Amino acid sequence: MRSLVVTRLALPFLLSCTLLMPFAGCRSPLSSTVGTTQGSLPGLGDLPQPPPLRGIVLHHSQSPGIWRGVKIDAERLNDIHRETHPDWLLEWEGKKYYIGYHYVILPDGTIEKGRPESAPGAHARTYNGWFGICLIGSFDSHHRQFNPSYPTFAQENSLVELCKDLMLRYHIPWELVKRHGDVNDTDCPGNRFPYEAIVDELRTFALLHREEIPPPPDDFRIVKPPPLHNHRSEH
Repeated sequence: MRSLVVTRLALPFLLSCTLLMPFAGCRSPLSSTVGTTQGSLPGLGDLPQPPPLRGIVLHHSQSPGIWRGVKIDAERLNDIHRETHPDWLLEWEGKKYYIGYHYVILPDGTIEKGRPESAPGAHARTYNGWFGICLIGSFDSHHRQFNPSYPTFAQENSLVELCKDLMLRYHIPWELVKRHGDVNDTDCPGNRFPYEAIVDELRTFALLHREEIPPPPDDFRIVKPPPLHNHRSEH
């Protein structure tokens, strides 16, 4: 039986989709969250409108778990991104957030909270109405190698249990648990991310909870927004 490990943060530590220098990172989703205030959604400009259903988008940080003796966690990333990406600011219910994800999972399986579940994300163009979950690590063999280079068992365990919890509470079909690369023009979360195995568990779970987790409409389709040519947009 998998167990869910959650760390309550004293501060709203802010994680974004990019680990900045010296890391390549999963580049900015360029969602227009600048100055977003309580109760408002980020403007999407000419991008396709988000799908009406809620889903979950899975990411990796493309970073090491520890860098020069310092653990890469939400607190550390908050310090980095507050300085380097002030335009990611989201003001929500009296608090300020730079983190693009709703949750981040550390190599030891600890789950840290990012943006509130009620707030829009800034992690996947067109799909920022979906929950963003980021695992710390670098899971793509085509990019700079960091450890962990595969999700740890503890991370996989926490990810599956977190997804199950969100699926039950928000009636999210397993079909709408997607990788970042499934909804945007990116390789995130990398070719070493065990997506099929994770989805198999979620599919079995959903079949056991048909009343709480209905299937998506027959006509629902994932539509990727056009690729961005700016090299900082997506990797």
